[in-house]
Amino acid sequence: MMNAEILEKYYHYLRQKYHKKRTIYGNYVFTKLFLQWINKPAKKITKKDVDRWKEYITQNYKPNGNLKRVTAVNNFLTWIGKEKLRLPYPKPEETNRIILSEKEINSYLEASKEKP
Repeated sequence: MMNAEILEKYYHYLRQKYHKKRTIYGNYVFTKLFLQWINKPAKKITKKDVDRWKEYITQNYKPNGNLKRVTAVNNFLTWIGKEKLRLPYPKPEETNRIILSEKEINSYLEASKEKP
């Protein structure tokens, strides 16, 4: 079976499994990009292929974006019966977000109630 046929069947599976369009779309697109990068029939994917792809995304994309890529590909690999090829999930990158204190939040809320 060609990858286009498998992708079409996988898309129908995703539509049955997930309700959110963004989840379906993300899984589908990342799987399609993975198959295009691997450039071989899905049934012939090897551990070496998957490891090379992970190396590629690690070098070219940010870690937090790779979590979705790996999740999508892992779901696909399980769906085609190649769960042994699944990749470990990358560690999320810590971000330095500025967190407001309760006092600061209340101050902003009060300021928003004042008339200009």
